[in-house]
Amino acid sequence: VGCVLFGLAALTGVDAQPILPLYPNFTTSLEKRVKQIEDGQVQNGFCWGDGLGPTGDFRTMFGKVAGCLLHKAEVLVQQWDISTSNVTGAVEAPAHWYRMVCTDLAACCASTSRKSWCVSKISPPYGALAKMAEDADKDVEHTMDQSEELADVVAALTQAASELLEDIKEGYSDRSALLMSACPSGRTCSPANLDRLRRQLQD
Repeated sequence: VGCVLFGLAALTGVDAQPILPLYPNFTTSLEKRVKQIEDGQVQNGFCWGDGLGPTGDFRTMFGKVAGCLLHKAEVLVQQWDISTSNVTGAVEAPAHWYRMVCTDLAACCASTSRKSWCVSKISPPYGALAKMAEDADKDVEHTMDQSEELADVVAALTQAASELLEDIKEGYSDRSALLMSACPSGRTCSPANLDRLRRQLQD
C-alpha cells in the first residue's frame, strides 16, 4: 500500500495541500490519540508502506500492523537529519512533522485486536517524539540536536515490529530485514546507524 504521512507532502515540496490547523487536539498520550482516531476525531492514516511484506504482501492484520510500524521507522530514517542542528530545509517544520509521525503511529495501533500490545510497546517512542515536538517548538533557531533521541525511537519501532513478525511467522521482505537489523534489541542505536541505514535503503 503506497502511502505517505498526512501532510508530509506539503512539508517536503510535493504538490499537495497543507493540513491546517496543525493538530489543535494533539495529545502526548498514545492511548488518547488512538481513541481520537477510533472516534473519528482524527483521520486514520493506517498503512504499511511498499516492499516491506513477504512475496504477495502481508496477508494478516498483524503483519500489516508490523509493516505499519516499519513504515514509520523508515520514514524517520529517511529524514533523520531533521533532528540535528543542520536542518537542510527538506522538512521546514520539524515539530509539525514529529506530530504527524505520532498521529500515523497511533493509526498503527487503532482498530486491531492487538491494540493493548501496540499501545504498550509504542507509547515510549510516541511519547519521545511528542516531547521532541514540544522542544522543537521552542528551538526557533534550530540549534538543538535530537538525533540521539530519534535513533532511540527508530530502534523501539523496529524492535516492536520484529517481535510481532517473529510471533506471527508471516515473513517479510529484505527491506524489512534491513530495517530490523540496524538497531537490534540489546544494542545502542546511534545517529550513525540511521545515516548508514538510510544510505543502504537508497542503494
